[in-house]
Amino acid sequence: MRDIRNLLITFFGCISLLAAQTDYHHPELDWYTLETEHFQIHYHQGAERTARVVAKIAQDIYDPVTDLYDWEPDGPVHFIIKDHDDISNGAAYYYDNKVEIWAPQMTFILRGTHNWLRNVVTHEFSHMISLGAARKMSRHVPAFYFQWINYEKEKRPDVLYGYPNEIASYAVANTIIPMWLAEGMAQYMAPDLDYDRWDTHRDMLIRTAVLDSSLHSFTEMGVFGKNSIGNERTYNAGYALTRYIAHHFGPESMQQLTDHLNDPLTFSVNAPINKVTGLDADELYKQWHQHLIRYYQHATDSLRNHTVAGEKLVNKGIGNIAPVWSPDGRQIAYCGSPGSDYLTLTSLKVMSLQDNKTHVLKSAVNSKLSWSPDSSRLLYARKEANKHHSHYNDLYVYNLETKKEIQLTRDLRVMDPVWMPDGKRMLAVQQADGTDNLVLIGESGKIEKRLTNYRFGQGVYGPSVSADGRYVVFSRSRSHGRNLLLYDFDTEILDTLISEGDARDPFYTDDGRIFFSWDRSGIADIYSIKPDQDDLNLKQWTRVLGGAFMPAYHDSAGLAFSLFDSKGYKISVIRHPEPLNNQNAYQPDPEIAPELWLDIDSSRLADVRHYDDTQLPDMEAQKYGITYGDLMFMPRVMIDSNQVKLGTYFYANEILDRLNVFGGVGMNARKDLDAFLMFEWKKWRPTLFTEFYAVTRNVERTIAVIEDYPKKVPVDISFRLLEGDIGARYQITDHQTLQAAYVHSQYMSHIHSFFFEPQGIQFESPANTYFYGNHLRLNWDIDQKPPSVTSSISPSAGRQINVEYSFEWNRFFEDFSTEDEGVLPKRIYTNYNYNKIQVAWHEYLGIPFLRDHSLNASFKAGYIDRPVDSFFNFYAGGLPGLRGYPFYSIEGRKMFIARFNYRLPLFTRWQKQFFHLTTNHAYLTAFMDVGDAFDRDAFDVSELKKDVGLGLRLSLFSFYGFPTALSVEAAYGLDTVYNQDLAYGNEWRYYVTLLFDFMN
Repeated sequence: MRDIRNLLITFFGCISLLAAQTDYHHPELDWYTLETEHFQIHYHQGAERTARVVAKIAQDIYDPVTDLYDWEPDGPVHFIIKDHDDISNGAAYYYDNKVEIWAPQMTFILRGTHNWLRNVVTHEFSHMISLGAARKMSRHVPAFYFQWINYEKEKRPDVLYGYPNEIASYAVANTIIPMWLAEGMAQYMAPDLDYDRWDTHRDMLIRTAVLDSSLHSFTEMGVFGKNSIGNERTYNAGYALTRYIAHHFGPESMQQLTDHLNDPLTFSVNAPINKVTGLDADELYKQWHQHLIRYYQHATDSLRNHTVAGEKLVNKGIGNIAPVWSPDGRQIAYCGSPGSDYLTLTSLKVMSLQDNKTHVLKSAVNSKLSWSPDSSRLLYARKEANKHHSHYNDLYVYNLETKKEIQLTRDLRVMDPVWMPDGKRMLAVQQADGTDNLVLIGESGKIEKRLTNYRFGQGVYGPSVSADGRYVVFSRSRSHGRNLLLYDFDTEILDTLISEGDARDPFYTDDGRIFFSWDRSGIADIYSIKPDQDDLNLKQWTRVLGGAFMPAYHDSAGLAFSLFDSKGYKISVIRHPEPLNNQNAYQPDPEIAPELWLDIDSSRLADVRHYDDTQLPDMEAQKYGITYGDLMFMPRVMIDSNQVKLGTYFYANEILDRLNVFGGVGMNARKDLDAFLMFEWKKWRPTLFTEFYAVTRNVERTIAVIEDYPKKVPVDISFRLLEGDIGARYQITDHQTLQAAYVHSQYMSHIHSFFFEPQGIQFESPANTYFYGNHLRLNWDIDQKPPSVTSSISPSAGRQINVEYSFEWNRFFEDFSTEDEGVLPKRIYTNYNYNKIQVAWHEYLGIPFLRDHSLNASFKAGYIDRPVDSFFNFYAGGLPGLRGYPFYSIEGRKMFIARFNYRLPLFTRWQKQFFHLTTNHAYLTAFMDVGDAFDRDAFDVSELKKDVGLGLRLSLFSFYGFPTALSVEAAYGLDTVYNQDLAYGNEWRYYVTLLFDFMN
């Protein structure tokens, strides 16, 4: 039956969201393994130093972290070391006993500087242990699923099931922990370990929120789903509150919290907090919040009324960074984006000081900028995927006269560029295997000279060149913070200028001064020094409540810098800067908030705290052998047409994610079966896949056995659908994917034996394969929808396009042959060989002056190039089409559907907890659908069917970490539609979905 075919497509299409992956993989890399007592470290060529350091760190931290929680993994923990992209991050897959580490140094502007590998390895391993200790049962069962599927009531006698109009898939997590505590524990690590600290960047984020009365509520701290500033505040507030708990209730409170969280009947952190602290969770939060208010008000008491922060030249947006004056002082360039929710999604902009007009020169630029000496060109770094799909930083120049961009380097992995005074050569920071070095690059884009020869994971940042080209100033990482260093081209000697705190973003002026950002007082302000003077002639130029970074000085234009306040980074200018005295400074008192200050036992863990990662253990690397992860199960209970169906999902991944298996099975009491199995191979450039599906349905129907006899006989009918796919998927670019597949299907029916009493006749129909399907399918997918906090529930920019072409050759059962008496009837099949093309286009638009409102215009078209049986038709109604009509009411081999949605927010970024749910966004939708499916030769506008309707979308978090998308729609068909003498339309129809994400 045709409806089973569409059921297979719809239902498995929904659950396949669980398995969808769209990242690149790198078959060009050779992998190796280092093995220690508790760990296996896997790395590719070019990342060996990082891997050996990780092996050393992992062994150092194993006992301190596992002792804190009195919990150990049930097998070796795998560290995957990656250096095939200029990404700095870490990720803990605590159900898979796996951690991924990206080697490059952390340069995120909201973060302070610490030893990158010591910090990230311990952070992610602390996730593994703390989350494992909080887990309610075996790691082989990550979650349970409760699912619901129901169908439209269908009038057509040839349709077994209507199309689904209610679909729900809801997960119950095995580990339930709020984000603030999960991240707080990971940053806390273990007492006295000292690889992470409460640094001035963390202090800045929480201080500005407290003073602006915008600190996250206890509920808001529990989930992410915010912009860059909000998500980072969740990290930092979690770290602060975790340290507060550990300080007041002892480090053992960490283990006690996880012990209570792993209770099977605990679904929030509130009860564990009460059991550990004796305080209600809200009371604990209130005490901590008041504690922070006292601390920051005291620390800023003399500062608040004596700030020197300049005039905000650019105030819109959260990420306005890297300002730099043109040499002629008439323009200022910077990176920014007024509407982006994420700090890295900025564009290159130039503002003219004559008319204050801003021009966007190039999107996707988030870099230090440098003007050419003649003010005609801008130099910066950005990423593009290379032939191996690695995203490396390279240097680009934008010519303001020709309005064209030129790429200067290829696969050089360089950032933070600056022109040399001759306007031809450049300085930049080059990264390899987690170590940075300063390099001189010629006009050809090739390295002419390496100024530094660091080999042990040093971080280098933001070089700036003196006007005579002799000196280069830059900052370099140490265990905590950054030093300011000076390199002399003539002598090739390095001198340390500043060796305390966090000194960053140096800028050389024409008169030989160096402006830079320094957290000398506990707040990052702008200072200057004269390196040719014995006392450096240190002067302070700003006094801010948040932070001042990335200074740029011009004699006539003034001092520009990136100013951080409670809402993000702004471009601020002091037109006539004057040095400040040391009065009215930030004065934090360690006695008010001792948990935020360093307090280390001098003897405990001294051997792992005083490390030397230049001395590495001698371990023999082995060629990587395929290592499989464990098989994971996610049991599920499904209500399908009011029938309970029990089953499970299952998956297993190879440790490097090059072989994935994902499947599921479920069956009810009448033996209706749903089963699928998917394999992915990522050993070669395209991802190869194989998929198998099996669906059975057993139904009771009544049929007329003898013509004109009024009584119908009840019979049992079973249907079985089998499908197998094999194909390849290739990620062409970051936004385009191409997929090709061959699909074979077989659909069978069987009328089981029954007894016809009046005639005493026993009937039994043999199983009948009524459809043999074959098709070759080519799918081209384009996704240019930029990320934002509301891009899932209400996208307001970009587009998504899908084009699918297939050639099908099918055999479809028509009848039995009775020409030869005495011979069993033969099945008669008709061959349907045809070409089919489908196009879906979704265009997303924001509405000026109406924040968070959006318009969505969607178009879907399909064409089959020759007449076919209605079994193969397009269907234009239901959930994926014209929602005012049933799915099977409008059909044909040609189809056109247009959808228009207007979405307005009921609330956004409103995070309130109700039981185990946390709200996030809610949108009201008004929509109109127009379209038709038909066989006639010409497209007739007058035949278009129309509907209108309203919808509600609600995005939530379940159990703190699971995204939950609820959609309810009601549509009214405005026209009357006839199909097989049945009338449709002029009625309300309803649809409900509850999934991880919203359907288009």
